[in-house]
Amino acid sequence: MESPAPMPFPEPHWRTKGEALRDSQRPVITPRTTGEIEAQKRTVTIIINAARLNLNAGGFEAVIEVEAVR
Repeated sequence: MESPAPMPFPEPHWRTKGEALRDSQRPVITPRTTGEIEAQKRTVTIIINAARLNLNAGGFEAVIEVEAVR
């Protein structure tokens, strides 16, 4: 039994700077469960709160205990 011929590579498409910038700003959408999305939202909120507290404290590090996040 002979193996099939390899598929040819597609022609390269060199993107312009504008195309690359537009593509980098496009949101990446991947299928996820609701729980994963909620967990991601909570993580982002905690990081933002920590960054704000760090800036307000004049650059000192702070330990933050989070009981609930909206």
